[in-house]
Amino acid sequence: MDDECENLETIIDTTHVLLAYMDSNFNFIRVNRAYAEADNKKPSFFPGKNHFELYPNEENKKIFHKVVETGEPFFIRGKPFEYEHSPERGRSYWDWSLVPVKNSNGITDSLVLTLRDVTEREIAKQKLKESNRRSKFYKDLLAHDMRNILFVIQASLELMEDWGEKTLSSQDVKEMIERIMKQLERAANLITNVQILSEAEKEEREIKKIQLKELFNQTLPTIQKRFSKHNIKIDTNFPKESINIQGGELLIDAFENILNNAIKHNPYDRKKIWIKVSEIERESKPFVKIEFKDNGGGIPNDDKEKIFMRGVKTSDSNGMGIGLSLVKEILEGYNGQVWVENRIKDDESKGANFVILLQKA
Repeated sequence: MDDECENLETIIDTTHVLLAYMDSNFNFIRVNRAYAEADNKKPSFFPGKNHFELYPNEENKKIFHKVVETGEPFFIRGKPFEYEHSPERGRSYWDWSLVPVKNSNGITDSLVLTLRDVTEREIAKQKLKESNRRSKFYKDLLAHDMRNILFVIQASLELMEDWGEKTLSSQDVKEMIERIMKQLERAANLITNVQILSEAEKEEREIKKIQLKELFNQTLPTIQKRFSKHNIKIDTNFPKESINIQGGELLIDAFENILNNAIKHNPYDRKKIWIKVSEIERESKPFVKIEFKDNGGGIPNDDKEKIFMRGVKTSDSNGMGIGLSLVKEILEGYNGQVWVENRIKDDESKGANFVILLQKA
């Protein structure tokens, strides 16, 4: 019998499963080594201490009370847990069981709690679920938009075929070729955007110190060249001193998307954009605020959040593609934020102001 008890003690203390034995008032009687080490403590620390004084959690407390009252065991898989007094430890996930131990009268007078850390398993499940969601989004996006693009090209070619030997003006031919070229450019941009979006969603993205002005030195010439046939004026208001932010090269794609939208969705012949950079503080942390203002038709208040969502249609029948969902993905990957306001307060029809916040380096 002594040998069996000794063997049992060895098993309890060497298993990787966390074990705790406590009374019906949830005071610890004993824990095994794995349980103690999970909280960076020794087993001798726990006896006599109350579980919920050490780990306050109202939801779990209700479960414990129910097990004592009903005498029925409780089991759960992948339950999230956060240390209230040590938030830096992050969230973990646990399979756990709470089994009542009853006396000769059938009354629960103690409990056995078992815990198994399944954080890696749950995170893997979440990653797989997110990966499947992204794959479906890319598939639906490409299938839908490419189908529309090919339809326009096919219709244009069929129309040209119907013309047959009819004498056409050079202007007619030019317009048809431009229509086809525009659709081909749209297809190329769609593929590029999906590639960028996929890159933006990589779990491990390098965040580095980067000079903001250098990003604009690469972005603005590209935009001006791309829209060289438009009547565009871009004014910049940057601080004299150099400003460094925490980010990366994908910010160029984010800036380009915002500027593209400001130009493409501006109904006026004279398109104006104002870019302002300033420094602010939030919760005692330094941030760089970048504002992109335009003189376009503005964005309805009901659409100001929707435009950053994938696949959500807005009242703008032309839509903004995946551009702004791409911007949001990129900014969040660099621990930044993006939102849109009215350029002129309380007047949504006088242009938009896209605001980006990035941590200052």
